[in-house]
Amino acid sequence: MVWVHFKAPQKYTASSGELGPADEYSARVDIEVDSPGPSCVIRSIPLRARSGTARVHAPKDLQVTKLLLLTILVLLSGPQYEVSLKGEVTPEDSGKHALPSAAVCGPGLTNNVPPILSNKQFVAWGGVTLGRAVQQKLVLRNNSTDATQQLRLLIRGQDQDCFQLQSLFSPEERLTRHGELSIRPREDVTVHLLFAPTRVACMLAKLEIKQSGVRPSQPGVKFTIPLSGYGGTSNIILEDQRKRADGYVATLTDIAVGCVSKVCLCVRNTGSRAAFIKAVAFSDVQTRSLMEPSVISLAPSQFVLKERTQENLCQLASALLATIYLFCGDEVSRQQYRR
Repeated sequence: MVWVHFKAPQKYTASSGELGPADEYSARVDIEVDSPGPSCVIRSIPLRARSGTARVHAPKDLQVTKLLLLTILVLLSGPQYEVSLKGEVTPEDSGKHALPSAAVCGPGLTNNVPPILSNKQFVAWGGVTLGRAVQQKLVLRNNSTDATQQLRLLIRGQDQDCFQLQSLFSPEERLTRHGELSIRPREDVTVHLLFAPTRVACMLAKLEIKQSGVRPSQPGVKFTIPLSGYGGTSNIILEDQRKRADGYVATLTDIAVGCVSKVCLCVRNTGSRAAFIKAVAFSDVQTRSLMEPSVISLAPSQFVLKERTQENLCQLASALLATIYLFCGDEVSRQQYRR
């Protein structure tokens, strides 16, 4: 989650009391992949802000009840202001004033809660091998207590053919990019999304969810959920080493007290994307006890291995036995999360 803070520049106004129009500010956030090669903008998010002084006129005989929360709504599609009020209550059977009540901040307008809720703001896939498909689930909830919601779902975007809706509108195992859905009050419905990349690249689309209007004059609510994923994965192997069901076996020769033994491992990436690799030596794998650096040292202990390249990892040891774990992950995804 990235927070973008806005601070309006200080502005000096004349003392005449006249209020001018609000100042408009605009910018954008560009999202790129941090990689050694040429990169392109994955997505641009526009930013807009308004700065100024609002003047609100309220009638003198305004009466506020219930939660003592006055909500001022500036139409159309304008900002909303919430003002906390304090008051004194005078009992009818007593001439004494009660103590001032504390400020009460209510939840605001309850009708601002959207009628359709989702458990995800976006759906992202990591690297997926070309020729394969990976499914993710999205849960939609009808937030209404008495009305059934009719929804239309549609996948749009530059790579819309790589994203599909699966087994949602019929019992058959078929794929589609659009469909209709009916959700009863307070009901949850699971939407199955499928991503099948066609090339080694980042792919983007969006899932549009539109609520059918209750009346012709009242349009339905529409919102989108971004979809992203990329094709290709890394695949790490060790060359010229004995392979077992649970890994590889490397033999240290010439073990003697006070002597340093050395073995080199060739790590190869046979996949189509770069991988980040971190090597860790454990004295006890079950308890995750780390081997002392004075006993076993690894060089390099972490590195980036580009697609279809190799790296030699050397292990220096004066101990008889240790377990080396190679923790591997997609380098492009790691850079995205770091940023």
